[in-house]
Amino acid sequence: MLIVSGTLLLWILNHSYRPLNFIDSLFTVTSAVCVTGLVVVNTATDLSFYSKCLIVVLMQLGGLGVMTAFTSLFILRGSRVSLQHRYCLSSSLGLDGVSGVIRLLGHIVKMTFAIELFGALLLFGELLDYYEPLDALGHAIFHSISAFCNAGFSTFPDNLVPFREDPSITLIIMLLIILGGIGFVPLMELVGIEYHNKRMSPYCKLVFSVTFLLIVIGCLALFLTEHIVWRHDVSVFQSFWDALFQSVSARTAGFNTVDIGKISPVGSFVLILLMIIGASPGSTGGGIKTTTFGVLLLSLYSEILQREDIIFSSRRIPYSILRKAVSLVIVYMVTIFLSSFILGIMEPYSFREILFEVTSALGTVGLSTGITQGLSGLGKFLLILLMFWGRVGLIVFFYGVARKDEQRHISYIDTNVPIG
Repeated sequence: MLIVSGTLLLWILNHSYRPLNFIDSLFTVTSAVCVTGLVVVNTATDLSFYSKCLIVVLMQLGGLGVMTAFTSLFILRGSRVSLQHRYCLSSSLGLDGVSGVIRLLGHIVKMTFAIELFGALLLFGELLDYYEPLDALGHAIFHSISAFCNAGFSTFPDNLVPFREDPSITLIIMLLIILGGIGFVPLMELVGIEYHNKRMSPYCKLVFSVTFLLIVIGCLALFLTEHIVWRHDVSVFQSFWDALFQSVSARTAGFNTVDIGKISPVGSFVLILLMIIGASPGSTGGGIKTTTFGVLLLSLYSEILQREDIIFSSRRIPYSILRKAVSLVIVYMVTIFLSSFILGIMEPYSFREILFEVTSALGTVGLSTGITQGLSGLGKFLLILLMFWGRVGLIVFFYGVARKDEQRHISYIDTNVPIG
């Protein structure tokens, strides 16, 4: 409903400025609501001021999450939040129960606006060196919301490429991306608003550990492939900073300080892996999630040590969680390769470009090698479906459409299936 109404509104608002066809309007709004950042029109030059304001609102609603955003509106209207609604909200935030979920919701909204306001003020101070105060303020607010919501939309024609050599601006953007991608519950625990335990929960430890690991490994891999192996035309520091920024941005933010189309094939492979993993549960980002990747790594480690249980931080991870993680990865990978096959048949681009585009859409990232605007109407519609599916969540989608059979209390005899 939000995407449909936003599409009609964008089409009307931009009609007198620069008319958009229906598929481009639908694509742009879907990308904003699903906080993806893939664009078929240039946000800076092809959208009017009011259209950009609409994109900001849609990014904010999509970043908070539709359940979070509209529950907040219900509360502001004084409406009663039903128990079923609380369960849905709790599930969208990655919580186990409904206890304290409304109080947590209030903290989430306050924290979101506080971080975005602080980020906007920092960006405003830096952008004054480039723009007049009013223009600098507009760019600062837009990019603060876009970065925290991991949306990747930019009011600059070349995204953040012009600020590649400005470490202050890129550092602020990176911090906003990381804060938005960690997830609301870990952030709450980190600042001590909702939880007052002296020890961090195993869930949050896993989120922070995997996030740090991915940023470091992604940065080193990109630095190795882009500077040491392929290019030596920039300084070591600039290459390292570019690698660090893209390592952070590739896990669902979608900003770029370099031309993604000119990245080496190995570098593209690294970015694809980062886009597949994505952000954390209950965050503004997509992907299979850091916790899914973490559980699989822990399972591998336990198998190597021949342990019966998966242990992390002196806690056992249930088998049901591992089964869900494996199922999610299988569905995710099948979706990527099947969509790449279909899009490859329809579009005259290389498989690497197609695979990169599909992964970016499904992971709600927004990075592109530059082929998005040249796709056919059917190709754009396929990416629309992938962005929607990636933001809703593949497992959640299957839970919604699959028919749940009655529980059968039957125990079957084990059978041995050799593996490996």
